[in-house]
Amino acid sequence: MSEEAWKDSGNCKDCRRAKYCRKPCTANKRKAKEKAEQAARAALAKTRREDMMLAIMESMRKEPVHFERKIIIHGAMIYGCQDCGARWVMYLEKGLEEKNCPDRKPVPFGIRCPFCGGFHGYDISGYIPLPDMDYAELPDGESCFVNLPDRDCGTPRYADPPRKF
Repeated sequence: MSEEAWKDSGNCKDCRRAKYCRKPCTANKRKAKEKAEQAARAALAKTRREDMMLAIMESMRKEPVHFERKIIIHGAMIYGCQDCGARWVMYLEKGLEEKNCPDRKPVPFGIRCPFCGGFHGYDISGYIPLPDMDYAELPDGESCFVNLPDRDCGTPRYADPPRKF
């Protein structure tokens, strides 16, 4: 056999020993390195998400429990928890997720579940406008996203106790 047939080209598909090779050729080393880098990126992303959620929880503890002002809403979104399976309605204050608003702000796709406390509450419905009206006052005992001037997106405010959908 020629030496070219066993030459390390860096690609396992080109190698004739690909099915039974255990030799650490450059292709196998590259695959192992990519797998290790991918695992490191996933661990770092998870840590960043947890740090971000802890910062959000800390900022939520600082905000007042009861607001003195009336909250004007224009729509709602239904959120569901992947941990406990609970579903609840989050109303949207004026200026959040509004199409024709120049100072439009988004709301978070994922939030803390008010029932189990986990960070796996996700939007499952998309934007739902109020039927037959543009704006209304937030009903008592309902959860909503409030539009705070010092935030770039809506801030969740949970009713006490929260109501399941």
